Parts: sequence; C-alpha cells; structure tokens
Amino acid sequence: MQNEMKRDLIVRYLQAYNCFDLDGMVQTLSTGIEIENIRKGHIESKTKGIEAFSELVSKAALVYSERSQTILELEEIGDMICINVEYKATLAADLFMNNADLKKGETVVFNSRCEFFFEEDKICRIRDIC
Repeated sequence: MQNEMKRDLIVRYLQAYNCFDLDGMVQTLSTGIEIENIRKGHIESKTKGIEAFSELVSKAALVYSERSQTILELEEIGDMICINVEYKATLAADLFMNNADLKKGETVVFNSRCEFFFEEDKICRIRDIC
C-alpha cells in the first residue's frame, strides 16, 4: 500500500471522526481494528474489532457536542504513519478529566500523537498517545 493511499485513509477517518460519522470511520478500518489510548505512558483503554470500536466511539460521542482533530504534522516511518494533532472539543456533559472538573459547554483543547498501521488497504491499528 502506497503512503499516499495511507494518508488518504487517515484524512477520511478524521473527517468522519470530526462529523461523528461512525459508518464513515468504519469504512476506513479493518474488521480486526485495534485501538489503544495511552495517557501519561499508561494504556487507558484498548479495543479490538469493529464491534468494540463502534461501542467505544458511540459512548465517547455522547460526551461531546462538537469535536475536531486537526493534523499539525505528518511523519512516515516505514509502514506506519504518525500524525501530531490538535484535539478540540466542546463538552455535551460534565466530565472529570485529568484531575479537573469540566462542565458542559466548556472547550477542551490538547495535542496528541496518533500512530496508524495498515493492512490490506485499511487501517488495522491506531495508537493515540497523550
């Protein structure tokens, strides 16, 4: 799979993510998709498979009234593509996050690094690292 195709999959995935389009996200993923969310060096959550991914994304979508990930930098490392993103979201509900109480309507902004791995013209693994 060429890096241009990989970059296109990532862009399509993020566009769907930003629009809360679960079907659009799933179209870019392999059926055995693995997702790891790593915070401060520790795995916060890990899922495997489309069903588990869909459940995780559906739950997370209830927390935000709007959200976006904007690519700040993209780096190709062998078969993996890493992106640095700015994550910005408006809360749809109160949330306890990173030792702070956040209230509905507040905006959360932070940067993270996402590592994308590919298999058979699909994204097969995503590591989100903050």
